[in-house]
Amino acid sequence: MVLIKDRADMITTERYTVDTSCTSDDSSRDAGWTGESMDEKPTLQDEGHQPRPGQPQAGQPDGRTSPAEQAADQADQPRLTEPQRYEQAIATGQIGTFERYDDILRRAAEYAAVGYGGLVVNIFSRTGELGLIFARRGCQVIALDPSAEMLEASLSKARSAGVDRRIRHLRVPQPFLSLPLESDTADAVVSAFGLHAVPEQDKPQAICELARVLRPGGTLVLADTMFPDEDDRREALRMYPQQLEDLPFADLSRLAVYFADAGLTFRCEQMTVVNWVVWGHKKT
Repeated sequence: MVLIKDRADMITTERYTVDTSCTSDDSSRDAGWTGESMDEKPTLQDEGHQPRPGQPQAGQPDGRTSPAEQAADQADQPRLTEPQRYEQAIATGQIGTFERYDDILRRAAEYAAVGYGGLVVNIFSRTGELGLIFARRGCQVIALDPSAEMLEASLSKARSAGVDRRIRHLRVPQPFLSLPLESDTADAVVSAFGLHAVPEQDKPQAICELARVLRPGGTLVLADTMFPDEDDRREALRMYPQQLEDLPFADLSRLAVYFADAGLTFRCEQMTVVNWVVWGHKKT
């Protein structure tokens, strides 16, 4: 079975076969929109948030520094790579970016429900944490990202974990919109904190493209900052201007329509005040 149309940007060179006998279990998933919340109501987490302007920081009694002092501090700091900046943001756990990051990845993997030997396509894979969950379970993973630097970091993590032979890394300029993969091949397509990089007008195309590579009965899982509708998004931006950026975060009411148009069921679960996991199965 041919899965990759163009291997020119592959970072790893190992070849794999697809075990089509191992698939996800669809029996426990229902069709249609179902909003699901966790038992504990999501609340804002203060730990790890960036200080607001004027708020004192450690070692700075009044929280202020002069421009000269700031420039000196920046000069003393080594320049961070793209993967380092990404993981630093994860470590802060800021609302609107990566709050409850590990919990969200685990929940996304749970809803993907792919067993040993199954094929998982990880869109906008970044430094590879989500793909590692599946690789450690014995799944085969194709990780796609537009950044070679991110893919190198992901490959390094996979080698350290001893699962690099289970993960292919592909550099793809627009991984949500154009996948170098054959149709009807993946048991699951997953992405964490990447959908907001897709402009709203391109989201219908993106969902259709992700659904295209799913086998019938396969699962699409997306985790990201999302809002029930546009009014909620505007209210959140007003309430948390220091924590949220004005990015094209998904509107759940529209996303449900995009899933339906792509031949997918749609369900969702709220993980924090602003972070959600949505998933759906490709109709047979």
